[in-house]
Amino acid sequence: MPSIRDRQFDWKLATKFMHGYELVAQQPEDGTSKYRTGLGTGTPVLATHNSLSALGGIQIDTAGADATGDEIHWMMPVPYDMDIKHPLRIRVHWTSGSATAADDVAFVAIYTAIVPHSTTIVAAATALDTVIPSDLVTGAHKYQITGWGVLNGGTFVNGGAIIWEIRCSVADVNLATEYLRVLGVEFAYTPHLTAGSGQSTTRTTYDPGY
Repeated sequence: MPSIRDRQFDWKLATKFMHGYELVAQQPEDGTSKYRTGLGTGTPVLATHNSLSALGGIQIDTAGADATGDEIHWMMPVPYDMDIKHPLRIRVHWTSGSATAADDVAFVAIYTAIVPHSTTIVAAATALDTVIPSDLVTGAHKYQITGWGVLNGGTFVNGGAIIWEIRCSVADVNLATEYLRVLGVEFAYTPHLTAGSGQSTTRTTYDPGY
């Protein structure tokens, strides 16, 4: 019977969701309704979204191009089952208090690929190959999801890591009264579910299956 290899299948994409609580380089809780401040520009904070729910998100108080807006920083391992030859997609889950359906909101994501024991840890610096599309408000306190931004295949190494930064580059919502909050981010990627490179018919016993 012939071996089954990843290249023989069009795998359904795997997804990974990271809640806002996982995205902030945290400082200790200060006992207020806004707590666990981020460490980037603007030090965005986690806050309960509104009186309708206890759902928390990262509050964006300042939006702007380049490095002028509030920055959200975090690190994640390259998913262990990701086929790194294929793209990695990212989109933002967000909400706001704006009731103006024409209000535009745009997020910018940048990254740095980390090779263990080789790459110096630095801030995210590289733009996505396809940027996250801007989004329009659909109503006050609606759960909204942007389109996908894309990093092309061949960007990462197995066992590596990714340093991320997300900021809001455009916000037509009134950030002082209508609040804009990032609820989380979602990733989608092609899984590598069989062992080895997909070319060999054998693998060594210590191969973890990457």
